[in-house]
Parts: sequence; structure tokens; C-alpha cells
Amino acid sequence: MSTTVNYKGQDIAFVENDTKTLLTQGNYLEGDIVLTDVSGSDEDTLLLALRNQVTSVSDDTLTSIRSYGLAYMTALTSVDFPNLQTINSYAFYNDYDLVMEGWQFPKAKTIGNYAFRYCYGLTGEVTLPSTVTSIGQYSFASCKNMTKFVANGAITTLGTYTFVGASADHKMTMTECHMPNLGTSIALNLNWGSTTAANACQQLEVVDIGKAKSIAANTFANCYRLSTLIMRRTSVTTCANVSAFLNTPLRGYSSRTATIYVPESLIDSYKAASVWSTINGYGYVTWKKLEGSIYE
Repeated sequence: MSTTVNYKGQDIAFVENDTKTLLTQGNYLEGDIVLTDVSGSDEDTLLLALRNQVTSVSDDTLTSIRSYGLAYMTALTSVDFPNLQTINSYAFYNDYDLVMEGWQFPKAKTIGNYAFRYCYGLTGEVTLPSTVTSIGQYSFASCKNMTKFVANGAITTLGTYTFVGASADHKMTMTECHMPNLGTSIALNLNWGSTTAANACQQLEVVDIGKAKSIAANTFANCYRLSTLIMRRTSVTTCANVSAFLNTPLRGYSSRTATIYVPESLIDSYKAASVWSTINGYGYVTWKKLEGSIYE
């Protein structure tokens, strides 16, 4: 007995006696696959087998990938979606070998929760297009080979645990994270740090949090190398607790020092503000005006 595999209305392959063989032609999205003569758990088994044979996916008409649309595709190494706008939750989750040096979706607008978690092939500097306004929780978590992240768009949504690792085997190596237009309603919460040291962005040196309104406890905890913080809000960005910078140079970790860039008119206000005054009192921070600096 053989099972017919139908893709977008056309029979493209046969799976005979569960041999787990798929001869694909062109694109592959699970929602377009129809299996005949099989159902239930058998169908799930075959669908998973089919997914694990696909190495490349391209579609110049695709504007949205549904949740889990290309997740767990262990053989997937390349994708090409030039008109993709919506990347839903878990879209590329656990695609370990998907090679994406930089960023390949020039029209992206929304990045869902866990969308790229464990995408080790996302390497080097990742610069999102200015069209991106929403980044979900854990969206780039455990992307351990991403060294720099830049989002110049007007980000209005930023989920928690955005860039954290998962264990010692999934440590982040990112050294810089720049989001200069992060919105005024953003409340930062554990986006880079963790009370579990192995999960934090331990290599992070420079972070630009734009106009974020607040920083929660442990947001940068165990970011051992964080030595440059840029804040652009026209009023003081509040900080919940000094634990936000636990084991960082802002609190003198390993006797290192740090520099904080803020609008010149706010330097004295920060030095007097709750929590910031305590951090200033540690004596490891130099406050500099944002205007005229390399980060202006």
C-alpha cells in the first residue's frame, strides 16, 4: 500500500510502506500537504517524516508563515521568502541547521514568540528591516551564533526573554544589541539577563534600549561584560531594583567600569533618581551625554 502526498493540488511523491521518503519539488508548507489513505497518529508520523526530508523552501508570494509552519525541520538549510511579513510563533523553532547569515526577510513586520529559538544557523550581525515593529518572547533565544543584533524600526512590542540562552550548551555570544527606536511603552523584563548565569548574555558589551519606560529586576543579571548602556527616553527610564544589573560592570563586577549615555538634560535627574542613585553611588559608572556621542 502506498500513500499519496498531495502538494497544492498536485501529487508530488509517494510514501511506500512508511519508507519516509519524500521527493519534493519547490516549496513545502505543512498546511499545503494532504495525505490520502492515512489518518490520526499514522498521519502525524508521516508528516513528521516528510518534514525531515526537506532541505530548501522558497516562495516569492508568501506573506505569512503560520505557527509551527517550518518548525522542527531537521534537514532544512535554506529559505527564501522575499515578501514575508508575518512570522508567527514557533515558525522556525528548532531548525538547527537553517543557515541565515544576517537577515533574509526584507519586508518582515511581526516576529512571533519563539520564532527563531534554537536557530544556530542565524549567524553574525542580524539587522532587522525598519518595518519590524513587534518582537515576541524568546524569539531569538538560544541563537548562540548571532553576534550583533540591530532593530532600527519603531518597536512597540518586545517580549520577555528575547535573547536568553537555555543552558551552558546554548550560551549566547552576542556582544551588541541596538534598538534605538524602542518605544516609550516598552517595559524591559529579563530580555538579556537571567538569575541562571548560563542563560544570560554573558558576552553582551553594548546595549541600546531606546526610549523604554522601565527596567525590571534581573533584566541584565549576569551580563558580565555589559559596559555601555544607552537610554534615549526624554524622561528618566525607571529601574525596579539594583538586581537589574546583578553581576555587571555597572555594579563593579570583576572591578570593571561602565558608561551610561542619556540626554544631557537628564544626567543629574538620573543620579538623583531611585535605584539609579544607588548604582551611581557604587562608583563604577560614568555618565555621558548622548548628544554628540557616537550613539547620538
